[in-house]
Amino acid sequence: MRRIILRLMNTPLLLFIVLIAIGLQTALFSSGIIHPLQPDIMLFAIIWCALRRHFAEGGIMTLIMSNITEIHSGSPQGVIPLTSMLIYLLVRWLSRFIVLQNTIHYTILTISCLVLAKLTRSAILLLLGASHPSLTTFLTSLMLSALVEATLSLWIYRWLEVFDWVTFKNQRAEHEDIYLAAELGGDLSFGRGDQQQAQDWNRDL
Repeated sequence: MRRIILRLMNTPLLLFIVLIAIGLQTALFSSGIIHPLQPDIMLFAIIWCALRRHFAEGGIMTLIMSNITEIHSGSPQGVIPLTSMLIYLLVRWLSRFIVLQNTIHYTILTISCLVLAKLTRSAILLLLGASHPSLTTFLTSLMLSALVEATLSLWIYRWLEVFDWVTFKNQRAEHEDIYLAAELGGDLSFGRGDQQQAQDWNRDL
């Protein structure tokens, strides 16, 4: 019964944590000086949902997070949900062909998605006739954002993996009484079995 309750609480708890993090990052990095260092917490959650959730569940979570993020961002309506769903669908499609074996692979994927998301949003805003920064300012902001995302990815994906184990969202946790304490101090690898499991879930839909 405890496992069933924890597994049912996984999605609302993850949504709640991500939304709180989005609110905090908006409040803490609102200043123009440190704004380029603002992390994109939602991007981590979108990538995780694309790789470790069923299609409908991950899509709904992506839409909820992106719409709330858009409220805090001041961007034109629909831009952030559109780019977020693009990233979600792209990562989900790529998961059928690539194997992410460790946190470095996740970091590379995160930086690639960050660059794509920012370029897509900038292109949409340009088409809408909105004001946009100079190329130098844009590239500087992009490099700083990539550095922040790369640094955080070393810990956030590890935490998300542990979160799924503790709440029994990871199906292996229901059959193995293994707690990840031994792995918390080291590199938490994402093996071929986990990636194959995500691909199996995709094919089941």
